[in-house]
Amino acid sequence: MILPLVNVILVMKVFLKTIPFIFVVAFLLISSLSSWAGGKSHAQEKEKDIMLAIRDYSAESNIIRYNTFNVSAVDVKNRILNGEPVHFVYREGEEEKRTIESSLIIEALKNGVEEIDIEGAVITGNLNFVIEETLVDINKVNLEANEIKKLKNLGIEKVYFISPSIQIVNCQIEGMVSVYPNARGVNKEIVIFEKNISFLNSTFLKIVSFHYAIFNRETEFCYAEFNGEVIFYNTSFKRRTSFRGASFKRQAYFESNLPILWTKTFEKEADFNGAKFENTANFYNTNFNSETDFDNIRFDSIAGFTCAKFVGEAKFGNAGFNNKADFSNASFYSKADFNNASFNKKADFNNTGFYGEADFSNTSFKEAIFDNVMFSKLVDLRLAKYSELYISWSNLKERLDDISLQNDIVSWQGVYLKLIKNFENIGDVVSADSAYYYYRCTKYVFCSDWWGKLKWWLGYLFMGLTCGYGVIPWRTIATGGIIIFFFTLAYYSKKDSLEYKKEEQARASGNQVNQNFWHCLYFSVVTFTTLGYGDFRPLGKFRYLAMTEGILGWLTMALFLVTLANVWLR
Repeated sequence: MILPLVNVILVMKVFLKTIPFIFVVAFLLISSLSSWAGGKSHAQEKEKDIMLAIRDYSAESNIIRYNTFNVSAVDVKNRILNGEPVHFVYREGEEEKRTIESSLIIEALKNGVEEIDIEGAVITGNLNFVIEETLVDINKVNLEANEIKKLKNLGIEKVYFISPSIQIVNCQIEGMVSVYPNARGVNKEIVIFEKNISFLNSTFLKIVSFHYAIFNRETEFCYAEFNGEVIFYNTSFKRRTSFRGASFKRQAYFESNLPILWTKTFEKEADFNGAKFENTANFYNTNFNSETDFDNIRFDSIAGFTCAKFVGEAKFGNAGFNNKADFSNASFYSKADFNNASFNKKADFNNTGFYGEADFSNTSFKEAIFDNVMFSKLVDLRLAKYSELYISWSNLKERLDDISLQNDIVSWQGVYLKLIKNFENIGDVVSADSAYYYYRCTKYVFCSDWWGKLKWWLGYLFMGLTCGYGVIPWRTIATGGIIIFFFTLAYYSKKDSLEYKKEEQARASGNQVNQNFWHCLYFSVVTFTTLGYGDFRPLGKFRYLAMTEGILGWLTMALFLVTLANVWLR
């Protein structure tokens, strides 16, 4: 009984001795936890060193303000996944803090966010908009019934429907940007972007491929830099599209070979103003259904617009073509404006149709081919510069003269004289002669007073009608025939106008024989040609008539020989 009591006392004594130690350990543990929690909180505060800017627009004052605040990388991720704007404030040396994985953007699209709005970021990894979660049956897509029918006719059964608007501005995209519906190359699906797409001022380091894609709203690649190939093969832009100021370092393909579906590749305005193509630019069979702006553009390599169709006005003002420009078989249904453009290599407009006005004023050509070209309206070649312009006068006749040129006779004359010289240089003397004759005839338009008009009419009667101003020999023959016939009728108008003597009658009695029509025609011919056989002679006042015919005959034959020599010697 005593022994158990002693054991209890000993246990309690040991327990009492360890109590201070337990308290010390607990105190130290609590202090450590508190210090760790405080350190974590401080670290989290330190992580919030990424500066973002949110635009605040006041409709009343029409002023845009930017509110800046700091966030952490976790906050950036959450904002993207929630569809909130992420606009990085640029600070040198902080590229790593502004880096975003492309997979984060894909995840946000999978989550069905309303928009992707990123600015000033460095986006790593490939950005492929073919997302399984967005694949829907074509019958469930918000498209017109006839367009759905066309898609089905092409064997397209499903579409990747990207519904959010995408704004990736001032970003550097290091991976590939693409829409590859089917890795095996069988295009049974396409990608449709439902809302606005903008890559304003962004830099693409690798290939960009949006082939077999449809952009339903405005699309913007203004001032973007493409360092890899750019492929918009069979792509359809249904609203305004802008590549203004964009730079293409490698090949760029905007061609189309599916006329059933993509009959209007660019259905609204297409803006390439100030863009620069350093490599091949291919717009084969591309359809521009509205106004197209290629002003101030530069092509350093081949520019291919074969079979392209420009329904709206096509602007190529101040464009620079430093390599071959191929517009063969293209069609311009509205005004084609190439004012002040430079074609520094071969320009091919073979079989091209200009159904609106064609403005080539101040345009510079090195070698231009316009074989079988069709001009339906005015062609402006004022101050155009060219050394070899292969075109036929039949394509230009009655297309160079506009009433507005009456106040610009110097430029108007320059157009014709330069064309005539060009035709002679390329060996097309027929076009040269036709252009010269038309030029002389059309001068009447610029005669403003009666004296000028009188001189023109006199010149036309004596030179235009008789020899085509020295380039139409057959007119001289026709003029001679008319003169002969006129004098024949004059001689035939009076029975005793001519005297004809047979040799026997001349010896016997000198009887006079009255002439018939054929006698008068014969006498007119020999008089006109100054042969003068003497078997006929005019009587009375008809002697003066015969003298006049002889002078006219001599002048007409001389004019014929000069005109014939002028044509044949060339």
